[in-house]
Amino acid sequence: TAAKTYFNQAVLLQQQEKLATAISTYAKAIAADPSYADAYYNLAIAYNTTHQIDRALDNYELALMANDKHPDARYNYAIALQEQGYVEDAILQYETFLRDNPRNPNIVTAHFNVATLYAHNRATFDKARQHYQTYLKLAPNSPAAREIRQWLDRNR
Repeated sequence: TAAKTYFNQAVLLQQQEKLATAISTYAKAIAADPSYADAYYNLAIAYNTTHQIDRALDNYELALMANDKHPDARYNYAIALQEQGYVEDAILQYETFLRDNPRNPNIVTAHFNVATLYAHNRATFDKARQHYQTYLKLAPNSPAAREIRQWLDRNR
């Protein structure tokens, strides 16, 4: 109960953009319940917002340790890893997200992002092709569709 109370307070603080106080309040929620995946996840978001990327990455991991099926933590962790240049780790997180969440609205973007990562390495072009083709089925009229089709034609 204390963890939930701290969590709710932290959410309000985060919404009010009082991030330093939100961060310390999420920490109180986690101290009250170290298995509180949503608190770790929201803490990761707060750290990401304040450009404390290493702390954000750590808390995405902790959220996934508390709940390895947390779709938002998995997806946003993949994005953060990709943004930091951790390509192989990002691919693993995207692939896990796609496997575990086939109906999540973020699958379209996840297919695009992981395909883009695979497309940087000739050895993984086949995987890039598969994800780009799935992306085009899900978003045939996307702004990137023309460029993706050209890439697919060039890399048969």
